[in-house]
Amino acid sequence: MSQFAQAVVLGLLIGGVYALMASGLTLIFGVMHIINIAQGAFLVLIAMVTWWMWRETGIDPIVASVVTTPLMFAFGWIVYRLVISRVRGAPPSMSVLLTFGFALVIEGVLNVTAGNKFKSAAPSYFEESFRVGGIALPKAQVYGFLAAMVVLAVLYFVLTRTWTGRAIRAVTQNPSGAALV
Repeated sequence: MSQFAQAVVLGLLIGGVYALMASGLTLIFGVMHIINIAQGAFLVLIAMVTWWMWRETGIDPIVASVVTTPLMFAFGWIVYRLVISRVRGAPPSMSVLLTFGFALVIEGVLNVTAGNKFKSAAPSYFEESFRVGGIALPKAQVYGFLAAMVVLAVLYFVLTRTWTGRAIRAVTQNPSGAALV
């Protein structure tokens, strides 16, 4: 039974990070009707930037998100303005093809610049765990889960309690009405 409980807990911890990724896909598709196949490539790109920052400066990968999040936001905004905005209003298959091509470009550039060798950041707490009863909670996964939950809570607050959030929800519910306003 303890192996089952361990598996459930580990699944919940990694599921929190997946929930954060899914919220990004949901917002992109729900608001802009863009099917972003490049989401995984963006994730690998920022993971490589985070790994490089960890290797060069020793900064914790989770703490590095304070730097990498605005960096990725700016990159995503530039990609949207220069590339994706051109297919807004086109059939969804166009965004699929465009973002798939963009994912191939990102993966190709990463392969040339970083190579195809496995890389991982291993901060000091990477091999450590919290013990709760007979269940081991790996510190890295707990910290990642907590960071994802904080970001999801902030996103929820922004979407439900701010004017910008209400505007975003209005666009998802009635795009033509929101465009008129």
